[in-house]
Amino acid sequence: MRKSMLLWIALLAATGLECDAAGDTFDLAYVNQLSDDASWCWFQDERAVFAGEMLVTTVIASGHREPSRSGNLEALVHDPETGESWRSVIHKGFELDDHNVATLVVLPDDRVMAVYAKHHREGCFYVAGSDRRSRYRVWTEPERVEMGEASRLTYANVFRVPTPVGGARLVNFFRGLNNEFRPSYAVSGDDGKTWTAGRVLLGGDVGVRSRPYVKYARAADGAIHLAYTEGHPRDIDNSIYHVVWREGRLESLGGELLADRDAAPLMPSRGAMVYRGGPQRVAWTHDLHLDDQGRPVVAFSVQRGSAGLPRGQGGDDLRYGLARWDGDTWRSALIGHAGSRLYAGEDDYAGGICLDPQQLDSHQRASGGCTVYASSNVDPVTGRPTTNGAYELFLGRVGGDLTCEWTALTLGANENQLRPMVAHGPTGRSALLWLVGEYTSYTDFRQRAMATTRRH
Repeated sequence: MRKSMLLWIALLAATGLECDAAGDTFDLAYVNQLSDDASWCWFQDERAVFAGEMLVTTVIASGHREPSRSGNLEALVHDPETGESWRSVIHKGFELDDHNVATLVVLPDDRVMAVYAKHHREGCFYVAGSDRRSRYRVWTEPERVEMGEASRLTYANVFRVPTPVGGARLVNFFRGLNNEFRPSYAVSGDDGKTWTAGRVLLGGDVGVRSRPYVKYARAADGAIHLAYTEGHPRDIDNSIYHVVWREGRLESLGGELLADRDAAPLMPSRGAMVYRGGPQRVAWTHDLHLDDQGRPVVAFSVQRGSAGLPRGQGGDDLRYGLARWDGDTWRSALIGHAGSRLYAGEDDYAGGICLDPQQLDSHQRASGGCTVYASSNVDPVTGRPTTNGAYELFLGRVGGDLTCEWTALTLGANENQLRPMVAHGPTGRSALLWLVGEYTSYTDFRQRAMATTRRH
């Protein structure tokens, strides 16, 4: 083990955080470095999965350590039982842009399928796969799936959903069918061998560059929940809305039909209002999961105090928020300070917040609480800068009244701790993953991918 890793573990151990007997939190006294060159975006789900006991995720490498890795889409695999980690290349020299990481789906035979696209450059997405026998080290040659010459795709979010007549199919939600810059989808009935384009789901006002940013989550019955904005927060003073996709239709939580399969794209404001934004509170989606009653919970960021400022001069007061559906209405609140933007020009780029999907109710079931992990360069409670000015990780316990108790996880860190996410698997395994290092832009970064696991 490298000396730097030993120092890192010693720093984390000094926080005194341990897993309790119920597997309630992650043990940050034991951290695994999955890659020495990595970045990911947060608009692909699921970005990390458990295939049996193996944790699998993907990253884009910058090549700052090995120039030959620049733009590689790489798979990272970790075995929690042995502590062993390894990486392999899915698509060599794909594109140096962290928007291009893959969504992963585990098929019934334990194969893992990676689906991914470039950042609004091509009219296709790509599919590659690996299996348990190779321990996910060997991936098939990527196959292009064309969505039409006029299309320009970004992101991928793949879910396996049951069909009305039995069986299952894959649905890939992405942006950019027909070059409309808007949420769209495609369907496969043969586990990814062939795909058929669906339609554009969400529209926008004429004359406004509206490109809704969506987080997706699958319900037990195969319905897909969407939490989304009207557009990019530098273009529109976003609110956050919610609809449900069911067999090509868009519905409300109460089952009201909002748009049929053949209908025109739904105007974003037709969805249910999750959080009302405005010039002084511009929202952006970060995470979406369903609790054990199938009710959606949304984590988001809000840019405050930047109304009227030119691009590059805002983003000094970001906040984190949480919203949940209680069965009758959406309740939302800002739960902590998120600090400042990661870099000028993307004034809404926060360090990142994620939900723990296995802790949406269990530790505070009576009050409907949940657990979040967040990155901030200030104390989430006071707004005071962190000790060394770096973005640090924080654990947030959100109560039923949407107030949050925060605990520092990486107190005194000298390097940025960014973009946390939690993966969970059917065998009771979970993992907290995040990035450590320097992030200058989505095409310029010097980061490492870290993970720690737990079992419930």
